[in-house]
Amino acid sequence: MTSYFIELNEYKPQNRKCAEMAEFANQFGNTLCPDKISFDAFKTELEAKVKELNEKYPKTMPLKISSGSGFIHIDQDTKTHNNGCDKPVAYFFIYRVKRIYRFSERPQIEKKGGAE
Repeated sequence: MTSYFIELNEYKPQNRKCAEMAEFANQFGNTLCPDKISFDAFKTELEAKVKELNEKYPKTMPLKISSGSGFIHIDQDTKTHNNGCDKPVAYFFIYRVKRIYRFSERPQIEKKGGAE
């Protein structure tokens, strides 16, 4: 079973729309998604919130989501404007959990006695 750890990097909000998105994104910082279904649900929630905020604030530059191997970026799309740079809102770094360590009362290694 594949698990994912989500780390959030937020940026200073440019406007109310970005502030609302950053506040929403903040709840997912340092989160463990225990399976692929949970991770897909997380991405769907982000997409729904971006759509909701774009509809709520139609006069501002739209938010957009881009993703790839190990990241999800939410930016304010400015490519249709003069400067051509997107304004970052929230970046999620996605790490695939390779293994989980669990404490056990039963020691795996016996200590050998000796002179101190």
